[in-house]
Amino acid sequence: MEKAGNLLNHLLGSALSREAEKYSSFFHFFNDILGEQLARQVHIRDIEKNVVIAEASHPGWIQTFGLKKAEFLTRISSRYPELKIRDIHVKLAGRGKGPGLQKGAGSERSQNGSREKEKIVSAMEHLSDDQQGKVVKQLFGQVKHRRPPV
Repeated sequence: MEKAGNLLNHLLGSALSREAEKYSSFFHFFNDILGEQLARQVHIRDIEKNVVIAEASHPGWIQTFGLKKAEFLTRISSRYPELKIRDIHVKLAGRGKGPGLQKGAGSERSQNGSREKEKIVSAMEHLSDDQQGKVVKQLFGQVKHRRPPV
């Protein structure tokens, strides 16, 4: 079995291979500086315009990361000055563009919500226009009554 570096050299050429190895090394280093517990919860997704884009599994981990962010940036800059990393942005996994970090309560709720919506749409398709109108009026009427007075 060939080493990953040899395969990269063969597939990408030596210049691109060195670049890929540099980023691979950086991703491993990032996990090392975070420590075992934080590295399980915060993952790099990309590097854009000298900013590391990462995702965390919970807002608490974003706060924990924020407490040591300056230290992490200092260590990254000293080890990888050629990357010119100037900041690290950590967002909540599963929010915004792209796939979520890991399946958790939030993504399960989202999946369950999608299944429920599919069931409702399927049931509504079997109703006449008049029946659909009544259901919609009833639903919006219920929502309207649940809102607290302003």
